Amino acid sequence: MFSKKVLKNKSNSLKYIHKITKSMEMISISKYKILCKKLKINNIYNNFIINLIKEKIDLSYIDHFYINKINNFIINNINLLYIVITTDQGLCGNINYLLFNKLLIRINKKNNSNLFLLLIGKKSISFVNTLKENKIKFILLEKICSIHFFLKEIHFYIKMINSFLEKNNKTKVYIVSNDIKKKIFFSPKIKKILPLNSINKSKEKILNYEFEYDLYKSNLVNIIFYKYIHSILFNRVLTNMVVEYFTRILIMKNASINTDNLFKKLNILYNKLRQFNITREITELVSNL
Repeated sequence: MFSKKVLKNKSNSLKYIHKITKSMEMISISKYKILCKKLKINNIYNNFIINLIKEKIDLSYIDHFYINKINNFIINNINLLYIVITTDQGLCGNINYLLFNKLLIRINKKNNSNLFLLLIGKKSISFVNTLKENKIKFILLEKICSIHFFLKEIHFYIKMINSFLEKNNKTKVYIVSNDIKKKIFFSPKIKKILPLNSINKSKEKILNYEFEYDLYKSNLVNIIFYKYIHSILFNRVLTNMVVEYFTRILIMKNASINTDNLFKKLNILYNKLRQFNITREITELVSNL
């Protein structure tokens, strides 16, 4: 049986824990709403850029390292670049674990390829340790500790990716991040973003513009491709952050509910113990009369 002092200390500590979890839940809700608004706007822009490249540009006429003239690389040792987006902080469930697990299965299937990694987020360090434990050979291009730092310096990292792709033409680029299936569901997703396959489009579809301009000038193509990689990276990072804060809301909500229930149980136990002590003292007094 606990003493009254121990129960009182435990109930007081649960009060503080409940305040912390509730405040973290409210902070996560506010950040989640802000990120959802940003993501909604970014989705429109991202879809516009992707549709522009898919529907309005005939990639077969363009010579660029983003474009694969042959739909599939017919080589054994292909380069695979995975851009892995994780979280900066914990208390967001097992979203990073599920992401790492899916990527590890994917890497083990393609063990004959040269593996390159670009890691974004502080929690990606554990994935590097997992690869070392499994004795998987890889080359780490960059390990970016903070997602917010990546968003500020995104232009620098796009230049780094472009310089790498120029030197290594036969490279497939994948983005690994958490994606939103529905409003209350999410799952890890591995999406190929480069190279773009050169598919011959009908001339009527391509040349059906309200105004004419030379689309295949090198500067214009470079700008469009830069916007493409920038919009996808930015969109994936925002989506991953939305999933992070959504899961943190659920976890902090459950934690606050559990602490509140535990506090009520301890409070009942404390009152029972206090009543028991009062009854015992009364009986002792009565017996001494």
